[in-house]
Amino acid sequence: MARTRQNDVGTDRRKVTLNKQLGDAYDAQATELETACRQIEELSAQNHVEQKRSTELAQQLQETVNAKLAAESRATIAEQRAIEIDRRAADLRAELDLAHQDAAQVRNEVAALRAKAGSAEEAHQKQRKSAAQEAHRAAERLAATQMERDEARKEIGKAREEASNWRGQVEALKEQQRGLLEAVKTGRVVGTTSENAIPKDR
Repeated sequence: MARTRQNDVGTDRRKVTLNKQLGDAYDAQATELETACRQIEELSAQNHVEQKRSTELAQQLQETVNAKLAAESRATIAEQRAIEIDRRAADLRAELDLAHQDAAQVRNEVAALRAKAGSAEEAHQKQRKSAAQEAHRAAERLAATQMERDEARKEIGKAREEASNWRGQVEALKEQQRGLLEAVKTGRVVGTTSENAIPKDR
C-alpha cells in the first residue's frame, strides 16, 4: 500500500511537471504571437505609408510628364514660328534683290535718258531717290525680320532646354517610384521559422 502511494506521488509530480511545461509553452507561444501581431501591424502601417508615397509620386510624375509635354509643344510652336520667319525673311530678301534690280534698271534707263536730254536728270534723281528709299525700306524690313528670327531661335533653345530638364525629372521620378514599389512588395513578406512551433508530447 505504501508503494502504491509512492507511485501516486510520482504520478502527481510528473503531471505537475508536464502541466508546467505546457503552461510555459503556451506562454511562449502567446508572446511570439503577440510579437508577430505587432510586427504585422507595423508592416501594415509601413505599407500604407509606402503606398501613399507611391501614389503621390505617381501624381507628381504625371504632372511632370504634362509639363514636359507642354514644353515640347511650346518648342514645336517656336520651331514652326522660326520656319515661318525664315520664309518671310527669304521673301524679303527676294524683294530686296528685286528692288536692287529695279534700281539698276532705273539707273540704266536714266543713263539713256541723260544722253537724250538734260531735263531727264531731274527725273533720274527722283527715280533714283525712290528706288533708294524702297531699297532702304526693304533692308529695314529684312533687319527687323532677322531680329524676330533671332528671338525665335532663343525661344527654341530655351524651350528645348526646359524640355530636357523635364525629361530628366521624369526619369528620376520613374526610378524613385520603381524603388518605392519594390520596397512595398518586399515589406509585405513576413518570414516564419520552425523554432516558433509548440513542442509536441513525446
